[in-house]
Amino acid sequence: VVRRIFTNSRERWRQQNVNGAFAELRQLIPTHPPDRKLSKNEILRYALRYINFLDRLVMQLIWGLFCHGLKCPGSLFVTRLHLPRNPQSG
Repeated sequence: VVRRIFTNSRERWRQQNVNGAFAELRQLIPTHPPDRKLSKNEILRYALRYINFLDRLVMQLIWGLFCHGLKCPGSLFVTRLHLPRNPQSG
C-alpha cells in the first residue's frame, strides 16, 4: 500500500512537471487569438513549425547581411510573419 501511494505521488509529480513544461512552451508560440487553447499535440506541432520559421528567418537575415550591396540570387526575405492556423497542414 505504501509503495503504491509513493508511486502514485511520483507519477502525479511527473505529470504536473510535464504539464508545466507544456504550459511554458505554449506561452512562446504565437497564435491568433493569443489565448487559444491548444492540445499537447498542437503545442508540439506549432512549436516545431515556429522553430523552423525562426530558423529560416535567421538564415534569411544572415544571408541579407552578407548580401547587402551585392548581387545575390533571389529575394529570401519573409513577407508574412505568421503561422498557419492548422498545425497539420504543410
